[in-house]
Formats: sequence, structure tokens, C-alpha cells
Amino acid sequence: MAVTTLPHLPMEILSMIHEELDMTDLKSLSMVNKRLRAITEPRLFKNLKVSWDRKTMPQAISLLDSLLDKPQLSDYIQHLRLCTWPLVNPHQVPLPKTILDKATKAVLATRMPDTSLWLKQLRAGTIDSVATLILVLLPNIKSLNQDSPFNLRNELLGKMLTHALCGPLAGNYQLPRFHQLQKVTFGCKYNTSTQWPIPWDVYETDESITTNNADFVLPFFYLPSLEEVNISMDNPIEFNWPADTPPNSTVTSLILTRLREPHLKPLLSGTPNLKSLSWNWLYQEWMDQNVMTRDVDLDALAIAFSQVGNTLTDLTLTIEDREAEERNSHEDYSVQITGWLSTLPLMSKLTRVCIPWVFVMGMEYSRRRESLLWQQLPECLEVLNMIADLEWDVEFEWTSNEAINVMKFELQKRRDHSFLQKLRSIKLPVPFCESGWVRGTQKSFASLSTRFGVEVEGRCKSEKYYYE
Repeated sequence: MAVTTLPHLPMEILSMIHEELDMTDLKSLSMVNKRLRAITEPRLFKNLKVSWDRKTMPQAISLLDSLLDKPQLSDYIQHLRLCTWPLVNPHQVPLPKTILDKATKAVLATRMPDTSLWLKQLRAGTIDSVATLILVLLPNIKSLNQDSPFNLRNELLGKMLTHALCGPLAGNYQLPRFHQLQKVTFGCKYNTSTQWPIPWDVYETDESITTNNADFVLPFFYLPSLEEVNISMDNPIEFNWPADTPPNSTVTSLILTRLREPHLKPLLSGTPNLKSLSWNWLYQEWMDQNVMTRDVDLDALAIAFSQVGNTLTDLTLTIEDREAEERNSHEDYSVQITGWLSTLPLMSKLTRVCIPWVFVMGMEYSRRRESLLWQQLPECLEVLNMIADLEWDVEFEWTSNEAINVMKFELQKRRDHSFLQKLRSIKLPVPFCESGWVRGTQKSFASLSTRFGVEVEGRCKSEKYYYE
């Protein structure tokens, strides 16, 4: 009986085999012959992570070369992540002549007005010129994650997106409309996920760190099928949409950091379908000095939230003071909170709220705040998570005992007056970092849950700044 070798197996069997292989084995299989390469390439290229490292030929340039040589590969790429953390100041890598010639033809084929600038940057080997051309070549892309250093200089990206999506002559150029692009992550210029800061000598000399990038990322909101956005946006002196009118965006989920209160309203005016919003109040002294203060303007937030008051179901608010965290000292720092979230009780579909304790209860215990918690929240609320942001502030004077006793009082008032009858879960930011764990707290939570018919819990040991 003749033995059938792997390359000669029926297509159905080969497909079943390659679906069970990990990526390393799949790459090896793709090198056997053209037939196996054709079978494996769709999966190999479906999800890509591409870097701009200090090798002679960064992965991004190699990918560009492959896409220009074999255009069919572009059809396979659905999810693309561009990142090389912690490379802050990306070097330029001039393209080899063979790649540059092909890239030049591709750029000229777009008929975009800024092709001369694009070609100049390609010849210099800038990261923006390469990344923008890669994106233009991906008609079926569904998600884009653009992180450091690919998010530091994006002039060409912004121009391309404007010409493709929202400029006065959008549609007249040979640029994709990205009809399948549903998720965009545009990372922070400042890494808020670690304690690794941008070196002082870098951000003092590199304008790309502090220059406004709003003009380059706002065109994303005009994508026709966009649903999820996770974006870090600088604070421009004046907020302007790149088109004459704000987008009628299809975005339903928005995670936003760095953009401060004054610019939140015009941004949310372009997201009429928004259901989930996470906004991070960020303070960093050297960034966006036109708006960068330690004042939290709740009145401005309330006005901004009115733009999405009829659609929002999930709201998360957090506070991050980078200056205080980096210096590991909070003695000289104080955040001032003014106003109140007057539109929050009017948000008729809001079922989940995650909010700093101090936004609704203040910096210290006060009798005048008693019985006011429920009036600050929407009647349809189901889950309330109050977090401990600003517990390190010099003016924060709450103790864990006070917080628990106040919540007992508030829950009694809720039952007596039938406030927020759909509420099923409350999380308290107890213990606070300065007061330590309170004896019997877990039993207190269980007792409150049983007594008032609402699940009550405190901070978990896995959470930041947990104390016991």
C-alpha cells in the first residue's frame, strides 16, 4: 500500500492538521512547499504583533516588504498590534532601494495630496511613514493596537485618515474606508501601566512627547464600523473635529485617558451611541500645561456626561496623579474637587458605576453629606463600586470605621425611602490605606448584606494598596 506523505494529503485533512498546530509548528509547516504555505498563511497572518526594534531591519519594514510583494497577504490580516515598549525615541531606518521603489508606487497610487511629505519620510525611514502605509494596505483589518513607539509621531497617519474618512474630498482618493475596523487602541505616550517614566532628558528635548496629537487620532472616530476605542489623547488648546461636523460615531465603548474635563464634552458629542465609558483623570506636571491642574471639575464632567445621558449603561471614573506616585510622596500634593455630578441621577439607562469614594462622599466625614448618597445616583443603578482613589491625598481624612458606619446609615435610609430598588451590589474602598483593617469587617459586610438585601463587600487582597 502506497504511503501518502504530508504534502500530498487531501486538503480537508491538511486543514484539520494545521488548525491543531501552535504558531511555531505552523511556521515550520509553511516552509515545506507552496501548497502548505497557501494553507497556513491565512492563520499565520490573521493576528500579527509587529515591532520597531534596533535591528538592521525592523519587523515593521519586513512586513511592509511582504505585503508589497504578495498583496494577497493583506487580505489575511485582521488584527494588528504595533508596539516595542519601552522604546521612547524611535530611530529612523532608511528603506532599502528595492523596498523603497515598491513603497513609492504604493504611496503614489493613493493620489493623496500629501504624497511628497510621505515619500520624503519613507526615504528617511520614519516609523510613521512605514506604519501608515502598512495600514493602507490592510482592507480587512478588524482591530488595530498602536502603542509606543508607533504612537509618538503620527502626522501622516492623521492626514491619511482625514483624507480617507472625513476630509472635504474623502472618497476621491485611492484609500481604504476600513469598513471592518471595529476596535482601535491608541496607547498612551506615557506608560500608565507601569512605574517606568519617560526620562526627563527625553521629554524636555523631544517635542513628540508633549506636542498635541488630537488632530492625528480624532479621525478614528469617523470610521464607519468603529465600536470600541481605547485611546490616550492630548489636550489641545482648542478642541476641533477634523471635519465641519462631529462624527455620528458608531462607538459603543470608550476608554479614555489624559483628555481633561474641558474637552470631554465636545468629544462625547461625537459619540451618540456610547454605552460604556471609562475616563481616567490624569495629572502629570509637564504635560498639556494649558489644562494640567490638580483641580477636578465635577460640574464640567456633569455637562459632558449629558451628551451621552440617554445611552450610557456603564461608567467608570478613576484618578491618577503621576507626579505624586513617581516621587513616592503625597505630603505636598492635594487634589481639589469642585462641583458635583448633577446629571448622574438623570442618566436613565446607567446600571453600573465605578466612582472614587471622594466624588460622592467628600474628603472627610461630614453630617451634611448624610442621606445624600442616593440622590447623587440614578434610580436604575444595579452595581455601585466606590474606589479609594485619592486616599493618599493630604486632605483625605476618612477612616475605615467611619465609612462602614456611614454606609450602614445610608443603607437604612435607602430601605426606609425605597431608594434605588434595583441596586444589588455595593463595593466599599475599605480598608483605607492609613486606617488599616477593621476587626470584624468581613462579618459586618455579611451582616449588612443579609440585613439590607444588597451584596456588600470591601477591597480584595489582590487590589493595589490593600492593607490589613
